[in-house]
Amino acid sequence: MPQPLPFRARTRHGWCVTLTAEQLYRRGVDSSNASRHAAARRELETALARTDDAELRARIVGTLANLISLRGEPERARSLCWAALDGDGISPHTAAVLHGQLGLLALGVGGFEETVKFSSRALEGLDAQQPAHEAGEGEVRANVLLNRSVALMQLGRLDASLADLREASAIFAQVGDAASNAMCEHNAGYLALLQGDLVRALDGMERAARVLRNDSSV
Repeated sequence: MPQPLPFRARTRHGWCVTLTAEQLYRRGVDSSNASRHAAARRELETALARTDDAELRARIVGTLANLISLRGEPERARSLCWAALDGDGISPHTAAVLHGQLGLLALGVGGFEETVKFSSRALEGLDAQQPAHEAGEGEVRANVLLNRSVALMQLGRLDASLADLREASAIFAQVGDAASNAMCEHNAGYLALLQGDLVRALDGMERAARVLRNDSSV
């Protein structure tokens, strides 16, 4: 069976070193966040082939599943997440992240009730972690809240959706993620529109649009 070619990083002296699975995973996350999807899939798939560690493999799958879904294979993405959850050796925190990923995958195919169920399970898992894990966990929680709020909005549960949006927005503001906070503001504007408040809706959407325009021009 063909094997993936190893990734190598060039040093300033011109030497090449083989990257570890952990390094490839972090590169894959960075590539995914920057919407370099082909590079991210390549890095994450290589990382997956390079480790037997259940915890690391589950974290890799959590990122890779979204990329596979974006490529038009949501069922394969779900299967990867469930396989990781059913395996031994993963932490409660990683299990919570995978449930959050299942919620996002359900949202992508219109499974709003499933999104609420899996997102709620993810949030319960994240809340149970004492003390808080590494930097970046706040953003994990905020993203799950944002996804759940969209599903709640689609289900007509507007007050609960707004509560999730406000909590997510506060986290994004705290960590300085202006673009994600603007997404919350845009969604809150749309929610206001559904509630019949046109002035608040247009005001929120316009503020969000200004931030997103500035972010895209950087």
